[in-house]
Amino acid sequence: VEYCKLRNPRCINDVKAQHILCSRVAMYRTMEEANVPCPDHIIVDHLNLAEVEDLVEDDNFIEYRGKKINKPFVEKPEDGDRHDIWIYYPRSIGGGAKKLYRKVKDQSSDFDPNQNTVRRDGIYLYEPFLPTQGTDIKVYTVGAGYVHAEARKAPTVDGKVNRSKDGKEVRYPVVLTQGEKFMAALIVKAFRQNVCGFDILRTDGGSLVCDVNGWSFVKGNQKYYNDCATLIRKHFLDQEFGAENVNTSTTMILEAPQGEEIHDTSSPFEETDYALRESRVNRTPERLRSVIVVMRHGDRRPKEKMKFKTKQAQILKYFEGAAPGTSEVKLKTPQEMQLLRDQLEEVAAELRAQLKDLEAAGAGDEKKQGIRDELQNIE
Repeated sequence: VEYCKLRNPRCINDVKAQHILCSRVAMYRTMEEANVPCPDHIIVDHLNLAEVEDLVEDDNFIEYRGKKINKPFVEKPEDGDRHDIWIYYPRSIGGGAKKLYRKVKDQSSDFDPNQNTVRRDGIYLYEPFLPTQGTDIKVYTVGAGYVHAEARKAPTVDGKVNRSKDGKEVRYPVVLTQGEKFMAALIVKAFRQNVCGFDILRTDGGSLVCDVNGWSFVKGNQKYYNDCATLIRKHFLDQEFGAENVNTSTTMILEAPQGEEIHDTSSPFEETDYALRESRVNRTPERLRSVIVVMRHGDRRPKEKMKFKTKQAQILKYFEGAAPGTSEVKLKTPQEMQLLRDQLEEVAAELRAQLKDLEAAGAGDEKKQGIRDELQNIE
């Protein structure tokens, strides 16, 4: 901040405004002032005796100055750099708390069945735990008109991180609604951060923003880096020469960091998106004319498999004429299945008769056990 005051450099993000991101209390207040939808919440300073006296804690809820939040609820530290976010569950489903933390190898949370009371060592935010179908949506901005969104498995599901073959966390591209894009523009303006990221919770009541981060970049997406470079270049030129004097006939290519697997996971843009117009410099315009989907119905008949060992010639005939090395034969029609069933019943009847004769003749247990094993395989 002092350097910016001294030298007055051209900045992508407002350096002084970044202190807002260090406090979740300031972050939520900024979102409320900018009309960005965020979860309903209460803020409690447990080191302030007057505030502590107004807090009522129960096995199934907390209440502060007349505002009640039922469990399950989320407890967030005021410090934006702390990631020890806890989720408390009601006694009716066993109680306890899920403790989230920064990813350690393939783990991002643990469940503590004995943690049933909130922490009282500082300032904390409390908000309802909202169901989101087990996913978090990460949104990345480059200015108010460019957004890229990805979904990942929420750490609240089971605490295990899904990773790809190259060790990266598995994420999927997401198309944002016009309302969510408008929220991105509001966040860029309110926090004065052109390159930033934020988290969206898609709930039955609509989309809510639960976290904002400065200087967030998409990993492993070359198109994003190209678009980002073009927009940042234009941002600097606009600041230096004014928008009317900037030549946008050339584009600048920014290479993705070395060692990352490059793949395109960008979401489709609409004709009104600023980033789409910027990324189409010197390119032939394209328009999506149709989307063709090949879909298989999920309500399908389960496979009927039967595996067994046998030495019966009647069954081994199924492999006659098959290619050498064939280890299985597929029977698909009901008639073929019924024929096999009839043959197995005949073989089983013969084996039972053989076993009865051996028992009558007082044969040894080893020979009788062999027939019993084969009979068990086909029954």
